[in-house]
Amino acid sequence: MIDKIDFSWHSDQSLKSNRSILDRQILGGVMLFQKLRERYSPFALFLLSLLYMSQGLPHGFVKTGLQTYLRDRGYTLTQISFTGMLMMPWMFKAIWAPFADRFYSERFGRRRSWIFPLQIGYLLCVAIASTLIDAPNIMPFLIMVFGMSLFASAQDVSVDGLAIDTLKPHALGLGNAVQVIGYRMGMLLAGAFLLPFVLTIGWDGYFGIMAVIVALPLIPILFFKEKPVEPSVSESGEAKTKPTLKEIFRTSIQLITNRELKWVIIFLLTYKIGEEMVQSLYTVYLRDHGFALDTISRINQWGMFSAMIGSVLAGLLLTKFRIWTVLGLAVVLRIFPIGLQYYMSTHHVTVDLATIIALSEHLPGSLLTTATFAFMMSLVSKRVGATEYTILASCEVMGKFVQLGSGKIADTFGYQTLFLTGLVCSILVIYPWYKCRHVDTQGA
Repeated sequence: MIDKIDFSWHSDQSLKSNRSILDRQILGGVMLFQKLRERYSPFALFLLSLLYMSQGLPHGFVKTGLQTYLRDRGYTLTQISFTGMLMMPWMFKAIWAPFADRFYSERFGRRRSWIFPLQIGYLLCVAIASTLIDAPNIMPFLIMVFGMSLFASAQDVSVDGLAIDTLKPHALGLGNAVQVIGYRMGMLLAGAFLLPFVLTIGWDGYFGIMAVIVALPLIPILFFKEKPVEPSVSESGEAKTKPTLKEIFRTSIQLITNRELKWVIIFLLTYKIGEEMVQSLYTVYLRDHGFALDTISRINQWGMFSAMIGSVLAGLLLTKFRIWTVLGLAVVLRIFPIGLQYYMSTHHVTVDLATIIALSEHLPGSLLTTATFAFMMSLVSKRVGATEYTILASCEVMGKFVQLGSGKIADTFGYQTLFLTGLVCSILVIYPWYKCRHVDTQGA
C-alpha cells in the first residue's frame, strides 16, 4: 500500500512564492508610478491642459465662428480680416509679465495669485458677451470678445510661468504637446464642434457652453501646490526670494540684446507668416465657394484631429531628437499643404480636396507650433521665466498679425495671389531656421 503524500508544505511554499512575486510587482508598479509622477507631474499637466483649452476658445471663435457670422451679415473680406485685432492683447503680454513675476501672494502661490482672478474676469466677459451678440449694434459684443482675449492673454503669462516652474527639461516636449493640444481643443470646440449647433441652441447657448469650459480650471487650480520660488543672492550676499523689477528688466534686456538669439527672434517673427496669411481667410474662402456651415465644421474637425496628432508626434520626437531638428522637419513639411491650398485656388474647389488639405496642413502646423514653444521654454530661466518666455511669445504672436493685411490682398488681387504669397513666405522661413542651429537649448 502506497502511503499518502503530504503536499501541504509544498502548497505553503508555492503560496508564499506567489505572494512574494505579487508584492514585488505591486512595489514595482508603485515605484514606476512615483517615478512618472516626479518626472512628468500628471496633475500639473491636467491643470495646464484645462487652462490652455479655455484660452483657445476666443481664437477659435474669432477665426471661424465670428468670420462666418460677419460674412453672413454682408461684411467685406477687408473688414473681416481686421477682426484679428481682437487678438491684439496676445502681442502685448510682455507689458504685464514683469508684474506677474514680481507681485504675488506667497501664501496663495506665485502663479495662482494671477491665474485665478484673471480666469474669473475671463468668465464674466464670456457671460456678458452671450447677452450682446444678437444686439443690433455689434460693437459692445466685440468689446467683450476683446475682453475675453485680454483676460486670457494676461492669464497665459502666469500659466506659461507655471509650466516653466513645473516641467523639467526632459518633459518640455510632452508639456508643450499638452499646451498645444489643449489650446487647439479649445479652438476646435469654439470653431468646429459648437458652430453647427448655433441653429438649434442659438448664439447665447453657444457662449453658455463656452462659459462652462472657462469655469472648468477654477476648482483644480485651488488644489494645486506650487513650488517655492528659487532664491537668488544679491550683491551684498543677501538671499532674495522675490525677483525685483530691476532684476526682471535687466534679464529681459539681456535676453533681447543677446546676439546669439538674433536669429531666434527673426524665426519667431516669420515662421507663421505664410500659414496665417492663408488660414486667416480660409474659412471665408470655403464659405464664398458655397460650402455649408456643417461641411466647414466637419472639415475643421478633421483638421483639428490632425493637429492633435501633430502635437503628440512632436512630443514623441522631442524626447528623441534635438528641438532644432524637429523644427526643421516641421518647417519643410508645412510647405506642402500650403502649396496644395494655392493649387486649389487655381482649380475647382471640392470637399474631398479641402478635407485632404485640412488633414495635411494641421499636422505639420501643430508639429511646428509645439516644437517652437518647447524651443522658447528651453531658452529661459525659471526665476523670471514668465517674463522671458512672454517676450519670446510676443514676438511669435507679432508675426501672426500679418493677417490684418490678408483681406486687402484678397479683395484687391484675389485668393490666388494671397495663397501664393503665403506659400513663398513659408519657404523663406527655412533660412532663419538654419541660422538657429547653434543656439544653446539647455540640453533639450
